[in-house]
Amino acid sequence: MKARYTAIVAALMATAIGAQAQTTIIDTGFTSDPGDGTYLNGDLVNNAAWAAVANTGANAFDVTDTANDGFIDTAPTDGVDTNTGDFVYLTGASAGNEANDQWTSVVDFELSLSTASGFDDAAGDIWRLGLSTVINTNLSSSVDSTNQLFVRVASFDDGRVGFRSNNGSGENGLFMNIDAADVGWNGTNDITTDKLRLTWDVRKTRNGTGELTDYYTMSASVSNMVTHTNFYGNEVTLTKPELYAFATPYILMGQVEAATYSNDTEVVDIKIDNLSIIKESGVTVPLAAPNVSAESGNQFVNLSWDYVLEATSYDVKLITAGVTNVLSGGSAITTNGYEHLGLVNGTEYTYIVTANGAGVPSVDSAPVLGEPNTAVTGPIFDTTFDSSDYADGNIVGQNSWIAHAAQADDAFNVDSSGSGFAETATFTGSFNTNVGNAIIYNKIMSNGVNAAWSGTTVFSLNVEPEPGLYVTNSDDVVENIQQVADLGNNHIFSFGVTDDKELDLLASNGGGDALVAVRTQGNGAVQVGFNMNSFNDPGISLQRGDVGWDPEWRDDSSNGAPSFVTEPITVNWKIRKLSVTNAYVLTVDVAVSSNTWDIIPQYIYPGSLQGGDSEPDNVWPADVVYFGIVHDAQALEEGLGAVNPVNVSIDSLSLTHTNNGFEAFAPIELGAANGNLELDLTWEGAVDADSFSIWRSDGTNPDVGPYTEITNITFAAPPFSYTDDDEGAKLTDKRTYFYKFVANYPGSVDSEDSEILIARALGTVEVTELRWGPSKNIVGSDIGFTRTPDAVVGNVIFSEGNGTDNALMHSTQANYSEAPSLYGVLQMSVGASFDGKTGIDSFANPSDRIVQGATALATNTAVVYMKPAAPLDMANNVYSAAYARSLSGTQMRFAIRNAGTWYISQTDFDGAQNALVNLTDMGNANWAEIEIATSSTTTMMADPLDLTYAPVAGLTAVDAVGYYVWDVSGKSAVIEMSVTTGSAANDFDKWADTVSLYNENAVRTTDPDNDGYNNASEWGLGGDPLDVNDQGYTEMVTSLENGGDTNYFVVRHAMVKEPSPDHNLTETDNLQYTGFTDVTNAVVNTLVQWEGDDRFYTVVNRIPTTNTTVKFVQLNIE
Repeated sequence: MKARYTAIVAALMATAIGAQAQTTIIDTGFTSDPGDGTYLNGDLVNNAAWAAVANTGANAFDVTDTANDGFIDTAPTDGVDTNTGDFVYLTGASAGNEANDQWTSVVDFELSLSTASGFDDAAGDIWRLGLSTVINTNLSSSVDSTNQLFVRVASFDDGRVGFRSNNGSGENGLFMNIDAADVGWNGTNDITTDKLRLTWDVRKTRNGTGELTDYYTMSASVSNMVTHTNFYGNEVTLTKPELYAFATPYILMGQVEAATYSNDTEVVDIKIDNLSIIKESGVTVPLAAPNVSAESGNQFVNLSWDYVLEATSYDVKLITAGVTNVLSGGSAITTNGYEHLGLVNGTEYTYIVTANGAGVPSVDSAPVLGEPNTAVTGPIFDTTFDSSDYADGNIVGQNSWIAHAAQADDAFNVDSSGSGFAETATFTGSFNTNVGNAIIYNKIMSNGVNAAWSGTTVFSLNVEPEPGLYVTNSDDVVENIQQVADLGNNHIFSFGVTDDKELDLLASNGGGDALVAVRTQGNGAVQVGFNMNSFNDPGISLQRGDVGWDPEWRDDSSNGAPSFVTEPITVNWKIRKLSVTNAYVLTVDVAVSSNTWDIIPQYIYPGSLQGGDSEPDNVWPADVVYFGIVHDAQALEEGLGAVNPVNVSIDSLSLTHTNNGFEAFAPIELGAANGNLELDLTWEGAVDADSFSIWRSDGTNPDVGPYTEITNITFAAPPFSYTDDDEGAKLTDKRTYFYKFVANYPGSVDSEDSEILIARALGTVEVTELRWGPSKNIVGSDIGFTRTPDAVVGNVIFSEGNGTDNALMHSTQANYSEAPSLYGVLQMSVGASFDGKTGIDSFANPSDRIVQGATALATNTAVVYMKPAAPLDMANNVYSAAYARSLSGTQMRFAIRNAGTWYISQTDFDGAQNALVNLTDMGNANWAEIEIATSSTTTMMADPLDLTYAPVAGLTAVDAVGYYVWDVSGKSAVIEMSVTTGSAANDFDKWADTVSLYNENAVRTTDPDNDGYNNASEWGLGGDPLDVNDQGYTEMVTSLENGGDTNYFVVRHAMVKEPSPDHNLTETDNLQYTGFTDVTNAVVNTLVQWEGDDRFYTVVNRIPTTNTTVKFVQLNIE
């Protein structure tokens, strides 16, 4: 009989306070010895007390070598059932199930792969052992299961071995994960682990007071029996009501269905040499100390704490002059809170809370301070952290600064020498990459509507170079290698108002608070904005040159060295609470040296671009708030193995609070979209206004008007929009209208006029089957494209639509609505793969989107398109397109297919995020022919920059309209596509808009400035039609050339490059009696640039002068 492990189990019980009876449920080495259970070789079922679990696979384990060492394993069996696994249970031995019962199991085992093919996708549970109320189903890790409790052993596709409990009540149940090298296998030439010993404890707790009932605690440790290395896991607490109430649970064990991999052709097996389970009764353990928080107000302190497992009551005590007394009404309470009233504001009170339990000693909390106070207002602080206010060292404990209870407290260190500063670099070793490091100014401030907080923060950012990361820059003589940093698109730090200094994290993406956030971009840019998450509006974006650093040494024109510290950045800011639920507004300006930047007000409210996970829904309802600063958990440098955070040094900091910081802001972010002789007006901001007045003019000067109020409109909540159709009479085709918006606030307070919105009305109709987005309801959740499997062809990976009608996404597809079918082909350079988001991304900021891209920074190309109901004649009708992108590809172009030939536009739409880009009159736009990939194409589709663009005649059969992407940035995304037909602005109209010519002034033949040059001439020559002193390049340079048999009169003049007005020379040989006629025999060349101005050609006219003695010419522009 092999040695068993009762003594080891007993030793493990030593941490308990006391124990009574001990029962051996099983203690076996699987041998034929009667003391081991008299095992026979063969199926474990019917050996000793083992039986099969119903509704699971047969022959879970085979017993082998019972005459000698004995073991059970899964390898010789007929394979694991891939639906239920193979499970057995112990019969005739009740495990019992009383409070304070503890089960301890010791298992000696090895894992092995069935072939030496690597770990591949060998990721999943292998084996489970534990308690269950039933014997007709396996041990299931479903989070809904409350009748089972077990330990599970899992493998990963990198060879790690994991040890977990079954999931329950949201717990992930992780004990530990152990690397492949530490368990002794590598998946190829060593496919069996070392012998491992798992020791697993589970204890049924006593039900105490409060919400912590029906709980079990679990812990585990693992030893490598070959290397004698020990691994210790976390304790896990789970609630299991069904199991808790069951008198005699069963013990189950089995190989899990997930043990198979490689499409169920391979298996991870387990071999068990020894198994023991010992139950100990009456095991009690010490209570945990209560975690107490103190919230102070006017003459009171509110104490609260988490319920303590197995505690039956709590005593609340006050420490006064070293003497501890239980407070009135604070003895043996069964709730987790206590309000101490009648206190003196400005006085510190020290409390402890004692947890009491049955049969165990009581446990005191750590002392917690409470200081009653009234909400402060006016100037709160204004400091440079010099020695007049601060001492050197941690800012926590100085001048009302405390650590946020849920975050690391080593946030800012004060250096009070000189003018002083507070910095994070001293605490780099304590930087917390999970929750960040945060501090709270422990003074409450009121948080009513229009309450405002303002101040000035002067700071700099700094970072250390990343170990092992180097960049080489060189000139023609010297090669320079420098160690550099690796920045990412990460939050660095934030400051602002929060309602919670105890539980909810202070985080740069808002986390329910209202914060001024600072983040970096991978190119060294520094962004300042309101509750920024990864995608929303950054507010102000300062390039690396603006802030004076270059930590990644991207400036390869410099052969000096990278710069790791920014110049001081001054942020003047104001946050105000609005009357709209969960809405705040930020105004901010930034200065670096002599340069300044400011932004229009940034609003956060439900449904706004700044909303989503950044919505201030925690702080808005609170009556009082605090000021906090966080060094964000994301501040770590980018890249695998990054160790250095981007640090912050604050030179000065001020804060002022007022209960009424109201400002009447005007509407912002004005927009207009064309309907059919109507304009759909949109605006943002001023969300706390009662109504909006809209004023319109259709004169010639938007600054003069006159303006007429066309509506006063009220909204319950954003978004804000109004359709101007001139009250049903319709607007005038191709006429330009000017709009001003005024926000009307409570109390008859009006904002100033907004900026002026200028828009042209057009008679257009949308091609309905060519409209995609914008909408948040296109998909309910992410959907990948329906496409062919990735195929490697030459140097590319190819895929195309293969759904209904060969679509990537068909209009009839489930979970896809409000959108037409999408078709297309995708390419990726070999070595990468298509990103999991390739398809329709359910993305709420501001719309669902079409995404295509790579898992790495690889070249990828795509054409994605829609089909009209019938081919479009763009040659004889005006069609216009409007697209907007979200993520930017390197090149994003409009695309059409005409009579089987594909074209992409010279116009791109990869500029501003979420901004519509218009391609007007597609039939007269510049296009380049492009070959679209097929399944046999071995190279990437063309880079748009390598193509030549020109108008294309005969676009009469356009049967596909979409977009083309050529990308090296990883991903690109489109949120809106639309096509309209009808009238459109021509090239002259577009030029007139750029020089502020409108309506009656915007006619080719008029001369608004009365300088003798009409508008067409000013367009062609580059003049200003509203400046009498600027007619542009009016010179005409003449010369004579001897051409042998023919002489030439040569005339040179400037002309704006395409698009340009029609122009030609006219001539006469008698100024008095003969009119000018068109020159018809000139040879015209426009390939030469005009006098160093690359906006203009030099037009060279060579006119034959045979038999001509006198010639007068003039330039005609129409």
